[in-house]
This record gives sequence, structure tokens and C-alpha cells, in this order.
Amino acid sequence: MKDKQSADRQRLLEGLLARSRYQSALQPMHDQVLRVACENHQIAALLDRLAADSESSPKSASRFKRRRKDLALIEDVFEWVFFASDGFVERAKGG
Repeated sequence: MKDKQSADRQRLLEGLLARSRYQSALQPMHDQVLRVACENHQIAALLDRLAADSESSPKSASRFKRRRKDLALIEDVFEWVFFASDGFVERAKGG
């Protein structure tokens, strides 16, 4: 059960990351972003709720209309990772 649940979380998160405005910037950190997000208890629970929703699917953004707040939170996580990344910090320093 645990392995399937982890795989479901990762698949869902991958679909969301693919549509994120931060996707290209986070692509070099793809594996780390997925690992950290899936290991976070709050994000994992949110992903479980999304996965349990019979209408949720990473292949169709229109199916997520009922989960806008949850999806916005995931996007906030991606944004936080982007702004906390070494790449962004170096660019902000002018390097």
C-alpha cells in the first residue's frame, strides 16, 4: 500500500510540476523537488486528497476545478523551492 501511495503522489506531483510556471527552472532539481514534496507530511496529505478525488488527473487541468486551493498550495511550494534555489540566489546576487 505504501509503495502504491508513494507512486501515486509522485505521478500526481510530476503532472502538476509539468504545468507549473516554474517547471523549466525546477527541471534540473526535478528529483529533489518530488522527493522533498512527497516526504512533507502536509504536502503528502494534500496529494493523497487530490489522488483520492475521482475527478483528479494530472493529464487534464480542467478536472482540477474543484481543487483550486489545493493546487494553488502546490504551486506555492514550487514557487518557494524556486526562490530558495541556489540558482535563483546566485542570479539575485548578480552572479
